[in-house]
Amino acid sequence: MLQATKNKYTVETLKPLNILYDHKHWLTQQDVDMANGYVELIERTRSEKIPQVGDRLIYVDRYGKYYGNALIEKRKNTDGLISICEIPYVPFIWEEYDGIGLSVSGGSFHHIDPRQLKFVRWTEGVFQDWGNCGACANGAVAFTARVPLWSYSEPDPLYGDFTTETWRQYYLTKNTGPDARNLYQGYDIAFRTEDDFQQFLKDYEGTVFKGN
Repeated sequence: MLQATKNKYTVETLKPLNILYDHKHWLTQQDVDMANGYVELIERTRSEKIPQVGDRLIYVDRYGKYYGNALIEKRKNTDGLISICEIPYVPFIWEEYDGIGLSVSGGSFHHIDPRQLKFVRWTEGVFQDWGNCGACANGAVAFTARVPLWSYSEPDPLYGDFTTETWRQYYLTKNTGPDARNLYQGYDIAFRTEDDFQQFLKDYEGTVFKGN
């Protein structure tokens, strides 16, 4: 269990996270008090055993796509699953009876069983809420709090242990027609001949998987 941080910020230490806000609206002690209250609330409701809304997540899907800063954004009370966002913007936060609630933009979203998550370490999560000026352009105050980082990989991966954390992934189409400019064509890569393709695999230690 993490010891909740009390009075984490002052006006001066919160300014670097809110330069534009301070320029437009002036960062005040009221904003600092709000941020500090949220930090204490977040940190005292965290656990290394139970994933909570606001925790971060290393998420790997079946296709080997790696997301190192996914976010637990909601609990589904009907079936016990949690909703996660692969690539979230900074979430807006509010207090709920048992912790915090979030409004999250970004994508994509998935529902997973929280019992499958594994605790990795503690990390810094960024949150925001409207400042003393209310809901307006550039009116949100951002702050960080210590939250657990979990990991989860979808079962039955299509490409073994390969993920985009350490590997580049290309989808290629092979065209042997007489009018084809390239034998292999991808979104941002192409190979004119089989020799070109095999040389690329050799140079970059590539592994080929059968496509659809």
